[in-house]
Amino acid sequence: MVLNARQISLQGRDSPLILLAIEEITKRKEAEDVLKRDNITLDSMVNKRSKELLRLQVELVRARHLSAVGTLAATVAHELRNPLADIAVSIHRIRKISKDPLVEQVVAGIAARITESDQIINNILMYSKAPITRYESVRINDILRGSIDKAAQKYAASRISINTKIDGTKDLLVDVDPVRIREVFNNVLDNAFEAVDRASGIIEIGSAIDDSKVSIMIKDNGKGIARKDLKNIASPFFTTKTKGTGLGLAVCKQVVILHGGSITLDSAEGKGTTVVITLPIRKRKDA
Repeated sequence: MVLNARQISLQGRDSPLILLAIEEITKRKEAEDVLKRDNITLDSMVNKRSKELLRLQVELVRARHLSAVGTLAATVAHELRNPLADIAVSIHRIRKISKDPLVEQVVAGIAARITESDQIINNILMYSKAPITRYESVRINDILRGSIDKAAQKYAASRISINTKIDGTKDLLVDVDPVRIREVFNNVLDNAFEAVDRASGIIEIGSAIDDSKVSIMIKDNGKGIARKDLKNIASPFFTTKTKGTGLGLAVCKQVVILHGGSITLDSAEGKGTTVVITLPIRKRKDA
């Protein structure tokens, strides 16, 4: 209802018509406010949903891309195994024939590169094929010590200190895929050894039991990781190194998560990096 000024003045302040007009205006204002609020809410919901759909589309494209790259990489990796095996056999023959120290020095360098290439192939294959093959109840310290010994032997020429505090998990049996978990330890230890100074590097390895989980900590005093790279450091094919595929930590993350565990990385540039791998002691029911 709409009243003109003359009608309002004739009816007086307490007239029912005045009160009715005020009530009508109030209701209309409330309706406009509700409509405005609903429009804002609807716009917000539409924008949020649009962003979510865009994110899912990007993830889908990325997943397809990674799948295609993974399939290609796996094929190439399989093909590379044969020539690397031939080179390894040739090196063995050269070592048997020649006792020249200079030849041995060259051959040792070639053998080291074969080992590095084999690790890259392992990472590619592990990332591209079915993640978990078999679970076993194994002593986690046996796997960890094997990886430590392998890394110590690989970097024997350096003066890197290795400090271990893993007696807390002595004889602890954990349900894991031993092959995959060994590769996780190998990758993280390789990163730690490569990050530290060859003459003054220190690597600390510890383990602890927390209720139904076991945690393995690997800490180094190396160059650390820049803050801008931390969020991408475990992404497939991302690397800050001059060589490598960038699959090492991606494989570690994939394997640990499929075991029902977690992997965290804390790093500061110039101060070092700490990686904590947490695994359930007993196998997940849905694994």
